[in-house]
Amino acid sequence: MSSTHSPHSAQTDQELAEAASAGDSLAFSELVDRHTERMGRLARRYMRSDVDAQDAVQDAFLNAWTHVRRFRGDAAFGSWLHRITANACLMAIRRRKRRPEMPLDASINELPAASRRHPHALLEMEELGEVLRAAIADLPPHYREVFELADMQDSTMADIARQTGLTVPNVKTRLHRARLKLRSALSEYLDAA
Repeated sequence: MSSTHSPHSAQTDQELAEAASAGDSLAFSELVDRHTERMGRLARRYMRSDVDAQDAVQDAFLNAWTHVRRFRGDAAFGSWLHRITANACLMAIRRRKRRPEMPLDASINELPAASRRHPHALLEMEELGEVLRAAIADLPPHYREVFELADMQDSTMADIARQTGLTVPNVKTRLHRARLKLRSALSEYLDAA
């Protein structure tokens, strides 16, 4: 085991953010080390590929370094970085053209054998999945973020409130509205089918 113990490793995120704000790049590097894995998981939930997720995380850390002086410490550094990463993902999604998530034959191999025997059921599942992904992508960013935290990451209302800087009642309202919009989009698809 290496004995390359960072002088910053014993500091809190708040202390490191303050040092980074004063221009200490090693302090910021320690923050990057601490939060890369978590921000990577967040980005992978937004993006369709690991490469796109890595790019979004890099953009987020670059943005965080550029604006670290704006971090006031009202919320945890991880929550502040979470918002920056989510925004970087949303911006990347807006920039890129829509493309299929994976080829149909790759999707077939990931489904249970019973589904593979019924091509019509498979196509309907694929199509419904695309409609749902598109409906989630079309949510306003402030609804989408709360929806993904609650329904895709199973975060508690209190955790979401801390991460987004909202009150718990506001989180519940946004989540309710997001679910209504998704329900409406899926109803339109199912009624037309």
